[in-house]
Amino acid sequence: MCAFAGHAFFAGMKKGALFVNTARGALVDDEALIGALASGHVAHAALDVFTTEPLPSTSPYLKLANVTLSAHAAFKTRRASTRLLPRGMSLAVEELCKVGEVVPAGGAIDSAG
Repeated sequence: MCAFAGHAFFAGMKKGALFVNTARGALVDDEALIGALASGHVAHAALDVFTTEPLPSTSPYLKLANVTLSAHAAFKTRRASTRLLPRGMSLAVEELCKVGEVVPAGGAIDSAG
């Protein structure tokens, strides 16, 4: 697997470090993180995203006491829904327009609803 956070990444962390991933599950080599957690090199991991979603009931993460799991819901808050999500969508449309992929109908996205 070619992931950003693999064996070398975790080995390079200070012993006892905490690891948080709310970005993308594919960024993490699960085997490497599970090994680092099991050995204690990584003291704790908080994960909101996984390589396979939903997380299978057979996942080794479920057996580790030093892991906090959430169901890919860290972004689902009132603030995210009313402020961050519309702004993120607007930025995405702007970037796509720059490369000629999208022409928004009616102009900018209205974040007010």
